[in-house]
Formats: sequence, C-alpha cells, structure tokens
Amino acid sequence: MIFSSNKTKKQNEELKTTLKSFEHKLDLATTCLEKISAGDFEFNLSTADNANEDMSFINMLSSVRSKMLEYAQRDQQRLWAAEGLSQFMNLTSGNNRENLAFYDNIIALLVKYTGANQGGIFTYNNADPSDPFLELSACYAYGKKKFVERRVDIGNGLLGQCFLEKETTIYTDLPKNYASITSGLGESTPRFLLMVPMKYSNEVLGVIEIASFKKLEQHKVEFVEKVAESLASVSLTIRSSKKVESLFQESQQKAQQLQEKEETLRQNLEELVATQEEMQRNQNELNRQADLLKFILDSIPFPIFVKDELGRYSIVNKAEAKLFNLDFKSLIGKDDSHFVKNKEEWEVIKQSDARVLASDDPVELPLQNFTTTGGKSFIFKTTKIPFLNNVTGKKNILGVSIDLTEKLNLEKKLFKEKKISINNTLINIAGRQRMLTQKIGFYTETLVRGKKQYAGMLRDAIEWYEHSHQVIRYGGMPLGIHSESPLPPLQEELVDYSEKIDKVWQLYKTAAENVLYFSSLEGHFKKDSHNDDVERNISIIETNAESLLKLNNDLMMACIELNQASMVEIN
Repeated sequence: MIFSSNKTKKQNEELKTTLKSFEHKLDLATTCLEKISAGDFEFNLSTADNANEDMSFINMLSSVRSKMLEYAQRDQQRLWAAEGLSQFMNLTSGNNRENLAFYDNIIALLVKYTGANQGGIFTYNNADPSDPFLELSACYAYGKKKFVERRVDIGNGLLGQCFLEKETTIYTDLPKNYASITSGLGESTPRFLLMVPMKYSNEVLGVIEIASFKKLEQHKVEFVEKVAESLASVSLTIRSSKKVESLFQESQQKAQQLQEKEETLRQNLEELVATQEEMQRNQNELNRQADLLKFILDSIPFPIFVKDELGRYSIVNKAEAKLFNLDFKSLIGKDDSHFVKNKEEWEVIKQSDARVLASDDPVELPLQNFTTTGGKSFIFKTTKIPFLNNVTGKKNILGVSIDLTEKLNLEKKLFKEKKISINNTLINIAGRQRMLTQKIGFYTETLVRGKKQYAGMLRDAIEWYEHSHQVIRYGGMPLGIHSESPLPPLQEELVDYSEKIDKVWQLYKTAAENVLYFSSLEGHFKKDSHNDDVERNISIIETNAESLLKLNNDLMMACIELNQASMVEIN
C-alpha cells in the first residue's frame, strides 16, 4: 500500500509538471499571437520564462512569426504598388495627357515614390526615319525638375543598348562619375542604376532611367516596370493621336473639296446624334433618319455591312449587295452560308465574325477569298468593328471591305509577263550559244590549219560563251542582248538543262583552250610531240559539238514551252 501511494504521488507530480509546461506554452503562444496581431514582429521568444521550454515549440512559433512577417511585408508591398499605380493612373487620365508637364509629373512621381535620387524619361523620336534617336522628355533630380536637353543615338551607351535589347537593365556598385558619363542623367554619382524599356506589344517607345544611392528593392523595380508598360501604352496612344491629327490636317490642306463633303456628312451625323432621343419616341423621324443613313452608305463605293450577334446581315449598302448580284432585301436576315459557295471559305468568315464579337477592338483581317454561289470569286481586305446595338442591346459587327481582286490579278499578270520577258532573253542567249558553239569549232579547225589570225576570235568566242553560260545559271546582265534588268538565277524547271550543258561545255571549253595554247607555241604544229595532243582536243570538240548544240536547243525549247504556258494563264 505504501508503494502504491508513492507511485500515485509521483504520477501526480509529473502531471502537474506537464500541465505547467502546457500552461507556459499556451501563454507563450497567446503572447506571440497578440504581438503579431498588433503588428509587432520584433519580440524575443527566448526569455527567462521560457528558456527551458521545448526548443521545437519555440522554433515553431519563430517560424510562424517569420511567415506572418513575410505575408505582412508582401501585403504592404502590394498596397504600396497599388497606391503608386493609382497615383500614376490619376496622372495619365483625362486631359492630363495633353499637359505639357505630363512626362515631368510621371518621372517626379517615380523618383519620389521609389525613394530614388534622380530619374529621366527618354522617348523614341523617329520624326526623321533616317536618324531615329532617344530624346530626354523629362528629368527630375534631388526634389526638383531639371531642364536638360539630351539625345541618345539608338544602340549607343547603356540607354541605347537597353532600347535595342528591350529588357530591364540593372547596374550596381557603379564607379565614381560613371552615371554622369554614360547614362542620360548626371549631376551626381549614384551607385545603383535602373533602366526599364517602355515596351508595349514588343514595341519599345522609350526608356525610363532611375538612379539611386542605394539599391532599390525588387518590388520597386517591378513597380517601375508596370509603370513603364502602362506609360508605353499611353505614349502609343498619344503618338497615334498626334499622327492622326497630323494626317488629318494634311488631308484637309490637299483636298478642300473632300473636306467640304466630310463637313456636310459630319453635320448630318451630328444632327442624327442630337435627335436620337426624339427618333426613339417618333418612329417616323427614325425612318427618315434611317433613309438618310442608307443614302450615305449607298453613296460610298466600298462594300459596307452590319451583322447581328448571329452573323446575319441587318444592313448592307449597294456595293455589298452588288457582290452577290442580289437585291439587298435578299441578304437581310441571312448569314454568309447562303451566299458563299465554298464551305471552307464560309468557315473562315464565321470564325472571323466570332473573333470580332469576342473583342472590343476593331479587327483588320488578312486577305480573304470567297466564291459566290454564282461562281464569281473575289479577294477582299476587310476591317470589322464591334459595336453595341442600342436597339437590341446586343453586340453587332460593322464591316468595311476593299475589293483587291483586280489589283492582285493585275500583279499576277505583270509577274507572268516579266517571266515571259526573262524567258525570251534566255531564248535569245541560248540561240546565240548554239552559234558560238559552231564558231568555236570552226575557229579551232581553222587555227590548226595554220591561220593564227583566228586565235583572237577563238579566245573571244570562248569568253563570250562562258560569260553567257554563267549569266544563264546564276543571273546577271547579259552582254550583247537587250534586257530591262539583270536576269535572276535560273528557274528551278530549267536547272537540269543548265547542269547538262555545263558538263559538256567544260570538256568543249578545255579542248578549245588547249588548242589555243598549242597554237601559241612557235611552230608546234610541225612537231610530232604536240600533234597527238592537238588531234585529241580537236576530236573532243568534234565529238561534243553536236551534243552541245542539242542541249542549248533543248534549253531554248524549254523556255518557249514555259512562255506558252504563261501566255495561256494570262489569257
């Protein structure tokens, strides 16, 4: 019994110790959570009260604290970036884009918000296509705007290289005076340099440069990259607006008559907009304005149409109806499957309509081919614009097409005619090669008979043939035959003829050149040591003359056949 009582007492002591340990851990965990909730992540877990606690529990609490600190820091960085982007959007919204200090405000925000020291925005200036460069549009340093004029040539220095490489560039631990020498900034010697291209859809519109005495954190670098991307989009919009305005002014100056017509149309459209509410209340007024709009559309020579959300025609002008050789009423309420003969072409049109309806931006389609049920084929360049139909509340498609059928057929015809001209030149050259083959044979035989005055003629004939042979194979300007331009390399269909000619010609040319050589030796035809060589080369010429004539004739006939085929296609 005494033994049992001692055992029970010992168990009670161990239980009290365990409970006390649990109480300490619970207090420590509670304190840890309270500190974290209050935003205090610097408290010490290893105090005198918990020095003897299980280190694994201490380490676990420390890990929790570290992760919560990491989450808090990330959340703080996200809030920081969101606030910065919000300030940036305020600077780029509305009429702020037209502000002369637009870029100044942007770079001032970046420098101050990131805690940097100085910065600059360099925009791409290609007003002169032959001399594009980066232009310093804004500079901010040490809390104030800087008035600095600076241009950087594309590919020159760090800025020029960053523009070409289209990637963010970071330099740390810069040597003294480095920034003032090679960067677009100056006035101090920062040790950290950040260059971010203003890139939108792989097009670089400039470079943002930020310099600081201390290294910027990664989330600040990412913030500058987001601003650069957004600024590129805004800059592209500004540049496009300026370009459109410039083109508009130019067109106004060159076409006064067109301007008057456009002004009349604009006034009519303004009248339509001004009376829209009244038109909705008055069906008769709506019909009158609809008739006016149809008159305008029918007066435009390009095919114009409107399709509903199911791809069915709801409005067509006369030019569009004329394509299908139908009355416009026969088109209304039907899709292209009723009018396009080829199923694959209909599928292409259907898919393009789906793309436009799924987008909020105009879609310029590549060249499209379609054949009507009447068998007539067209090639069109079409722009489709999605818009909201206020009557139905559904998204519709406005399409404008340009008929390129005649233009492309004319280009194809011109290509065929050019090919015929080239083949005609080849026919003439091949005919002359036949004549030169015969002349070379005649001159060699005459030269062997002792008439050395033919040596120069033979040499010229060989050189003339060789030059024409190279022009036929590899292209170039032929000698002695009229040609509008240098010949291109030989067409693939004729390469086999040229290769066969080359094999025979090399034997023929070598034999003729050997005869020339032996004729240059004084009295060689009287020496038995050379007679065999001369006779052997004369035999080579005689053996290959007919073959060379036939091969050149085959080339000439092949060119004639190609011309006849091209003529058939043109007709």
